[in-house]
Amino acid sequence: MKLEYKILWLDDNIEAFIEDEHIDEIEKYITNQGFDTTIDTKDKSEDFFSALDETYDLILTDYHMDGLNGDEVVEKIREESIFTEILFYTAGADLKDTQKLDRISFLETIANHEAEVVEKTKKLIDLTIKKFQDIVVMRGMIMQETSDLDMQKVEILKKYINSKNSLET
Repeated sequence: MKLEYKILWLDDNIEAFIEDEHIDEIEKYITNQGFDTTIDTKDKSEDFFSALDETYDLILTDYHMDGLNGDEVVEKIREESIFTEILFYTAGADLKDTQKLDRISFLETIANHEAEVVEKTKKLIDLTIKKFQDIVVMRGMIMQETSDLDMQKVEILKKYINSKNSLET
């Protein structure tokens, strides 16, 4: 059974990423990490906002799109999940005041825009997978402690039953 990794990608020029097989590259990258991959692409902000009913591991969006307000995007995403990584990217535009947002990545590209977005996306995917792996490790440690407590409980019960039996005889 593989775990699912879901990406929601909004770009008014998403066809460029599709045609140049960048989305296929990212999907293959995630699949090679051992996940079932879903990448939902949208080219209109209305479709994007309606897709936020689902939970995603990573959301990618062009920073400058008509009808898109970055604060509104972040607010709607955080209503659904605090764990979703978000990457706003732009090709050579001015990204002022972007440091004020917590757990949001910004990427300003000048040349080779699509390739830089793909590389930054891979880094965020790696970060998300590392977080997941840390959770799995913590779960394993908790399960081990629970098993140890269960064994201690069994030993205590055995001692109690044996002491009751020895008193009765």
